[in-house]
Amino acid sequence: ADVLVYLGDLAPVMRAVARVLSADGLFAFTVQHHPGEGFALGADHRYAHSDTGLRDAAADAGLTPALLEATSTREERGEPVPGRLAVLRAGAPGRDQARAVRARF
Repeated sequence: ADVLVYLGDLAPVMRAVARVLSADGLFAFTVQHHPGEGFALGADHRYAHSDTGLRDAAADAGLTPALLEATSTREERGEPVPGRLAVLRAGAPGRDQARAVRARF
């Protein structure tokens, strides 16, 4: 469901997910994307999130990005809306895993 586009600050959501996610669990979601920093409320009354903002909120919650991929989350007036598919895993990355994640994104 298209839910997280109605929330600006995703840090509370990610902290709540981190508290209940099993050790081998994944949290997958989509958001609208914007190229700036943090998040911004668009003319469509939906929030768009930056890659940096998503990575920072995940890290602060103790979650590790497994995937952060460009995608279109929906169409508006026949045009694709830029978005991100994010998959986060429980736990902070180890040193080698952190390097691999940074290189991938």
